[in-house]
Amino acid sequence: MNNYETIKKCKYCNKNIDLYLYKSHKKKCMSQMIVNPTEHLLINHKQVITHFLEKYNQLYLNYLNNKTIALIGPAESITNTNKGHIIDQFDVVVRLNKSLPLPSNLANDIGTKTNILYNSLNTCDFPGENKFSNSFLKEFNIHFLCCPYPLEIQLFQKDILHYIQRSKFELPFRCMSLKNYKQLENSLQTRPFTGVCAIVELLSYPIKYLYISGLDFYYTKYYNSYRRISKQQQKNNQNNYIHKSKPQINLLKHLSLFDDRIILDSFLDKLLYKKYYETTERLLKINSNRVFLFDNPQIQHFFEMNICNITYSLYSNHTPNNENPSLIITNNKLIPKKNNTYLLFVCNDILHINNLNKNLEEKKYIGNFFYKKNNNINIKNNAYISIYLNSYFIQSVKNILKAIHIQNINIHFLMLLSLMIYSKDNHYFNTKEIEENWGLNIEEKKYFLFLKKKNIFNQLSVQLNQDQSQSK
Repeated sequence: MNNYETIKKCKYCNKNIDLYLYKSHKKKCMSQMIVNPTEHLLINHKQVITHFLEKYNQLYLNYLNNKTIALIGPAESITNTNKGHIIDQFDVVVRLNKSLPLPSNLANDIGTKTNILYNSLNTCDFPGENKFSNSFLKEFNIHFLCCPYPLEIQLFQKDILHYIQRSKFELPFRCMSLKNYKQLENSLQTRPFTGVCAIVELLSYPIKYLYISGLDFYYTKYYNSYRRISKQQQKNNQNNYIHKSKPQINLLKHLSLFDDRIILDSFLDKLLYKKYYETTERLLKINSNRVFLFDNPQIQHFFEMNICNITYSLYSNHTPNNENPSLIITNNKLIPKKNNTYLLFVCNDILHINNLNKNLEEKKYIGNFFYKKNNNINIKNNAYISIYLNSYFIQSVKNILKAIHIQNINIHFLMLLSLMIYSKDNHYFNTKEIEENWGLNIEEKKYFLFLKKKNIFNQLSVQLNQDQSQSK
């Protein structure tokens, strides 16, 4: 080397390094060496790892494409479910951390098949564990080993590199991307559990659906053959300075409502939707006679007969496919009237109904509806409203909905709940219209999606395009 040279090429990474920085660079570069599994040469690990991870990420995409997935955790809640034979019928079965070998005595509950293992690779908490060999993974026919944490974060890097040094990528291996992990961690404001990382990552692929069982955020212990822990350890696992369960439960609840590919086992379903079930039970216990009040005795008698299909709609005049007459409450003047269909127009002025019916060969509206009779409005216009919501009923509904964080309820959503309570058998709603046109806030939409998922209200599946073109 010439005495005047100030740059030296590193023999490990082939980069030109400032001479004054060469010693420290060389030391760092040597610390990042692994043995090439085929040529047994010392090379820079970043180049190799990046190459292999990119290849295995593409293989992972192809492997999961259009597959049915079962994610099976080690929670005690999976015992006595007798779903093992169903789990084994999924295209791909994913398990978590130290699930292998599977206990044969639980085969009826947890199945016998494992294709993917998500493992934190943490060797600190339980020394000697997670140091499995390639032969161990091959023995159980593992197609992919996935680390739920990214290589780029220093906290996880040592364990991940130790695994790579041992395995030399002999088995397909991959890590969660830094971008996806940071998005998840930032949204939760806590470190995600291995199972939550697996769920979020699996849903990012074009899978058919994802069944989740044996994952309950430490509301039960592990099944005994996985690990025995005390009640206090269970409580500590649920919430500690590293992991917090509540935001992760809320995330899975949100995902399960908005992503129809998710199927929950019965324990997880009750855990995530507990307050929704309780709220719905309270709503449906309200006396149906308390929902509406009437100024028109003929319409009151008509309602009390309970012979009509009944709905509330902004756009649609579609009706169920049965012989019963239908009643549509609407504020849209352009909805056409069909045979065997009755319309109530939303307004607090009966004179307006008379004007709308004027000069028509057939009476279009049988009366008016308004959400609430307000005695402060001009008496002339407020003297007669065919049907309106009982103010005591409205307050009861508002009080019940506070338990699921719904404040100042959307008036359209209030109508859905009102008709659902008033006519449990004969109400119907166009779900597409509700989702696209009712302007529900996020808490209302989540509760609506729960009601839809559990078939608690009667759904009318129709396309709105034709209706909207007619009514606009």
